[in-house]
Formats: sequence, structure tokens, C-alpha cells
Amino acid sequence: MNGFITVVAESTNSGNNNFFAPAFELHIDGAGLPRDVLRDVIELSYQDDVAEIDNFQITVNNWDDVAKRCKYIGSETANQLAANNQSSLLFKLFEPCNKTVTLSLGYANNMIPIVTAYFTTMEPNFPGSGPPVLTVRALNILHRLRTKKYSNPWSSKTPSAIARDFNTFRDAQGAPRLKPPWKVVTNANAESLETPIDFIAQTNQYDVDFLLNLARAWGYVLEVDEVNSQLLFGPSQQGVPNTTNYQLEWGKSLIEFKPSLSTANQWKSVTVRGWDRQTQKPINVTVDFTDPQLQKLNSNLQNIIVQCDPREEQVVDQAFFTQAEAKNLARAMLLNRQVEMVKATGRTIGLPQLRAGTLIDIEGVGSRLSGTYYVTKTTHTVGDGGYTTQFECRRQDMSGAAS
Repeated sequence: MNGFITVVAESTNSGNNNFFAPAFELHIDGAGLPRDVLRDVIELSYQDDVAEIDNFQITVNNWDDVAKRCKYIGSETANQLAANNQSSLLFKLFEPCNKTVTLSLGYANNMIPIVTAYFTTMEPNFPGSGPPVLTVRALNILHRLRTKKYSNPWSSKTPSAIARDFNTFRDAQGAPRLKPPWKVVTNANAESLETPIDFIAQTNQYDVDFLLNLARAWGYVLEVDEVNSQLLFGPSQQGVPNTTNYQLEWGKSLIEFKPSLSTANQWKSVTVRGWDRQTQKPINVTVDFTDPQLQKLNSNLQNIIVQCDPREEQVVDQAFFTQAEAKNLARAMLLNRQVEMVKATGRTIGLPQLRAGTLIDIEGVGSRLSGTYYVTKTTHTVGDGGYTTQFECRRQDMSGAAS
């Protein structure tokens, strides 16, 4: 069998729907797949993170009881690898770098595409007792954006305009640096509030790392929309398209929930001091919770911050060109600190559309902890225990009132 390969997890009760028949699919380009490979899969785990490149790993049984040899790595010869037969294809099935892999998760008759990736690591284990196993790891195709470092300067452009420039950049051979069909998409509403940066430079950096750093400096995130092959540059409140804003209630759909409310190291205001090079005057800008862009963020927790005598942070070691640029930095610093006030981990049944960058509504845990949370990391696991999703999140409620 040539072309794409489809692996569908089997269910002991294929007649069940919804959450009773968890399944996964792997499409591996350019290799055949014997039927027994599916049965060798012991566990599959997918992880995404707003600060890291998505990845997944599968663990498979690597021992053939009949032939008394390793199936995928550990028993092959140079001649077998050079051949072009079914045995050779099996040995090279999980080889790194030369295959495009698409992973889908979900339930019978309802599969959701999760990630397109490349195998990057084969890690066999030959234990003292028990059969050999093989763990294969794969990284999101954005990993290919870390092949070469570049340098680019910008003058008098907004952060969103800078981010969109990566849609047109080409390498020395004339090929797009952002591999098609991927493109950067910005948020028009957020950009309308941005002010141009007088000067900024990408200095010997990978493109994806520069975009991540630019996003953090403005209180933004760089989210991945796998379905539309888009990098979303903008506020984290926007959420990722084609995903669901789940409502999870403790004791019902929420299996576990462990929040942490901490006022340590919180700020009630940020003051930025610098020098305006255009007017040749000092800059002294203070931003606090009266700022219109901060008033609604976790508003029912702001009084706790004020009561706990938080610090008034001052920044004097930054170079600024304008007062507006200094204010944007102060606002981003205060926003980034406040969303760290309530962080949590949780676990629910497997929800393939619950991804890093999405918003979830947590209910049933009191007014200070209930509300909208921004998911920063998820781990989807399919194994003997079924399909579960673990997540990390931070409270990012913009309702402007007590939850």
C-alpha cells in the first residue's frame, strides 16, 4: 500500500458514539503500514503550549514474538534498509525527518485534525526484563522555521504590521521563509490601539523566536491555528478559531481542578522612565488598573491586589523613542503580571478541541475562581485508560464583574 497511511484506534465497542469510542488517526506520507502496526501502539500523547512548538509522541511494541526480533529498530541490517520491500518499509516507518505526519484525535465518526508534524526522534528501549519498546517523537511543522537565523530592521511600524511582514519574506534562494500554506494573521481591533515602534530589529534570530518575543513584549501571544495553517498574532483573549469555548464544571465534566491564587509579586501599577529622543525630554509614564484596557481584566480580584500592599514596579533600563511606546510597555507588563495571579491545572475527558490558546469557562468553584480561563498548555493522552485531556490555564476573565 503506497501513499498515505491511516491508523485508526480500535474500540472494544464500535457501536458506541460520543465519548465511548476514543480514537486517533495517523497519516504517514510515503510508507506502507501492515495491519498489526496499530495493535503495537501502546500509548499516544499530544502536547501543545503557547510558548513552545507542538509535539506528540507514540510508544509502540518493538518486539516480534514469532520472528524473535525487533520490528522497527534494533534488528535491521544494512541490506534490509537498502531494499524496497515490506520489511524494509517497516524498519523505516518511523525514521525522522523524511515523512509528513498528520495526527487526528476524537471519537468514532468524529475525528478532529490536531497537528501536522515531522518525526524527529526514535528512542528505542531494550530493558532487562520485558519486550523492547520504541518511543517516536514528532514536532509541529513550525519546527522548520528554526532552520536558519535572520536579521531584519523595522522603523515606524506597528507590531502587527511587523508580524505580517513575515508573509512576504524570502530566503536567499527566493523561497518563502514561512513555508506555504502558513501565514501570519493579526487582530484588526488590537492593531487599531497599537502605536508604531520607532525602531526594532531581528538580530540573528529564528523567525518563530522573534515573533514569540515580539508578542510577549506587547502582552500578546503567538497562537497556532492548525486547521487554517495560520499563526495568530494578537491578544490572548481572542482564542483560536475552529475551537470550542468549553464550559467545565467541577464534579461534572471537570474531573480534577487545582487552582492557585497568589498575590506574591503582584503589582498595582507600573512606572516606566526613559528619554524621548524626539522631544529631548524625560519620559515618566504610570499605568494602573484605571487604564481602560485593564479595568475589566479579572476585575473582581483587583481589590485583593490593592489590599495586599503590592509593589509599584519601576522600569528605567529600557530604551524608548516615544511616550506612547513607554505606555504600551507598562501596560503589557502589568497585564502579564495580573494574568498570573490565578493559575490552575485540570483534567477532563478527552476533548480534541481543547487546545493551548483557547478559552474555557470554569464553573462551580466559587466567585474568585470561577470564570473565563486562558489555556496555556494541554496534554492529550490515548492509552489503556481511554482518552483524557490535561490542561494548564490562567484566569483571564474580561466580563468586568464578579463571576
